[in-house]
Amino acid sequence: MSTGAVPEMCRTCDHNYRDSLRGVVGGDVGLYDIDIVLEADKRILAVGEYKRYKQDYQEFLIPSFEFVALKKIAKLMRVSCLLLIEVCNPGRPSYWYAWEIDRFETDRPFKQVIGKTWAAFNPATAKRLDTAEELGGWLRGMIVRLQGAKHES
Repeated sequence: MSTGAVPEMCRTCDHNYRDSLRGVVGGDVGLYDIDIVLEADKRILAVGEYKRYKQDYQEFLIPSFEFVALKKIAKLMRVSCLLLIEVCNPGRPSYWYAWEIDRFETDRPFKQVIGKTWAAFNPATAKRLDTAEELGGWLRGMIVRLQGAKHES
């Protein structure tokens, strides 16, 4: 059974809900998919995107519409902005790359690939976290630092 807005075979694809909702609401409506909302002590401190890749790359490409939306939401909420990439090589433990992104940055390189625009992230500029414990420690450190910044303002 189809919803009418999206073909039956595509109804479970990750991003098709946007087309479905736009079809239902009509008009030029912004719909934002933010993967991470980091809250501590009832305060939102950061928003972020979480991506998984099966291998490491010299640069990771994130859809530009997701990156621009992430920065827009971070600016509007006056919170930090982060990107977490999990590299899940089959048969090996995962590791992560973490970026805290300046929500006002304007120098991010963008690439055109197969007619789509992507924001490029170089892993050399990220914090590499080799275990889930390291990821947790990095996130806890970020929370403590951001809570301190909120209390000072």
